[in-house]
Amino acid sequence: TAVESAGAATAATVVASGRQIKPREPAQASPPAAPTPARQPNTARRRLVALVAVVALLVAGAVSAIALTQPESGGPKVRAVTGDDASQAIQSMRDLVDSNTR
Repeated sequence: TAVESAGAATAATVVASGRQIKPREPAQASPPAAPTPARQPNTARRRLVALVAVVALLVAGAVSAIALTQPESGGPKVRAVTGDDASQAIQSMRDLVDSNTR
């Protein structure tokens, strides 16, 4: 039978090698591995990015508010045009356009 031939083979191994081979213990079933939790996004990094975005928006708002409330210095001045000055202003503009588009 198969059991006798296995025993004979084991006996032959012991005789040939001069040492006795111990049979292995049956492998014990290890407990099932705990499921790994889904990887959580780095909340600290998200908070930092949100904080930087909020600060940038606040700074941009403050700069634009300051720029809008400052009196203009050195910008183009517009004077009121009335009566005969209108014809001269139109001709000056035509001359300016003509001299810059040639």
